[in-house]
Amino acid sequence: MTTTNVASSTHAFLEDDVSTRSLLFAPLLLCLSVAGCTFDSDEQFPSALMTTTRALFAAVSDTTAAEIDAQYLDRAYPPLPEVPAALSDVATIDIEEVAGFSVWTLTPKADASALRLLYIHGGGWVNELDTGHLTMLAELITRTGVTVTVPIYGLAPEHTVAEATPFLDAVYQRLLDEGAADTIRVGGDSAGGNIALAQVMHWRDLGLPLPARVFLFAPAPDIAFADPAIAALDPFDGLDLDAVRQWGHYWSGDLDPRDPILSPLHGTFDDLPPLFITVGTAEMLFVDNRSLAAALGADVLLVENATSVLPSPRRSRHAVLMYPGAFHVFHLARTLPEADDVLRRLVEFVVEETP
Repeated sequence: MTTTNVASSTHAFLEDDVSTRSLLFAPLLLCLSVAGCTFDSDEQFPSALMTTTRALFAAVSDTTAAEIDAQYLDRAYPPLPEVPAALSDVATIDIEEVAGFSVWTLTPKADASALRLLYIHGGGWVNELDTGHLTMLAELITRTGVTVTVPIYGLAPEHTVAEATPFLDAVYQRLLDEGAADTIRVGGDSAGGNIALAQVMHWRDLGLPLPARVFLFAPAPDIAFADPAIAALDPFDGLDLDAVRQWGHYWSGDLDPRDPILSPLHGTFDDLPPLFITVGTAEMLFVDNRSLAAALGADVLLVENATSVLPSPRRSRHAVLMYPGAFHVFHLARTLPEADDVLRRLVEFVVEETP
C-alpha cells in the first residue's frame, strides 16, 4: 500500500474548469455488473461502482418550478420511515416532543460512550428522514458508542426555517443541560448539513457553548444555488437544479436567502469548532463547497484512494474532503468503497479529542 498526500495538487484542482473536471476522473473501464464489483484499500477513486452508479443519473429528467409546485404544494405530508433492523439491533429508540415537534433518541444497547450526536437529516428541506439515514447512524453507533439525537423538524413547504430555528435551539439546549458541550457532536447531510452549519453559527452568535466537532456530508452552503458554475454539474447529479432552488424557496419563507440562517456561505466563520466536510466532485453542491472551503481557510484533500491523507502539519482545524467523480450524498450508498472510506474517516473525527 502507498500513502498519497495530494495537498500540492489539490489547489490546482480547485482552480480547474468545473465543466470538464468530472469527465476527467471517469475510469476507462466500467464495472459490468454491481454484483461483480470488488474493491480494496488501494483502489483508485472514483471506483468502478461509483462510476457505474453515477451513469444512471443521465436518465433523470429536468423539472420546472410549476411541476414542483404541483407535486409539493397539495401533497400528503410525508410519513416517517420504519426503523430498519440494522438500527433496532444496536440501539433503543425513544421518541418525545420538544417545542411541538418529535425528537428521536437512539441509545446504544451496548458499549455506550459519553459522546452525543445531534444529527440533522437531509432531504432537500422537503423530504423526511429515511432508512438510509438510520442505517448510517446505526453503523456510527456501533463504531463509536455515540448516543444520537435526531430532531424531526417540520418540512417545507408546510413549514419554514422560521419554525425550525427555535425548535433546534430547544433541542440543543436540552443537550447542553444534560452534559458538557465537549461531549457533543453535530452532523448533517445535504439540506441537513445546511441547517446544521447555520445552527452552529447561530449558536455561536447567541454566545452558547459550541459542540466540540461538526461534520457535514455535502451541505448546501447557499440556498439560492446562485453560482452560475453550478449548472455545468447538473447533468452529472441525481439532483435537479430547478427543483432544489424551488425547495430552498419554500424553506426560506419570508427571509432573504442571503441570511446566514439560510445560506451559511454568506455568514462569518470565526470561532467555529472543527468542521469535517465531504463532497463529491460530480455533484452540483461541489461548487459552493469549494467556495466554503476557501472561506473557512480549510485544509482540502482530493481523496484519490483510502490512503490519501491531509497535509501535515495541518494549517487549519477545518477539513474538506473531495471525492473525485462522486455523486450527491454518496455516503448513504453503503456498498460504495468511497462510502466506506468516508465512514472510517468520520469515526476517527467523531471520537478524536477536542484540540
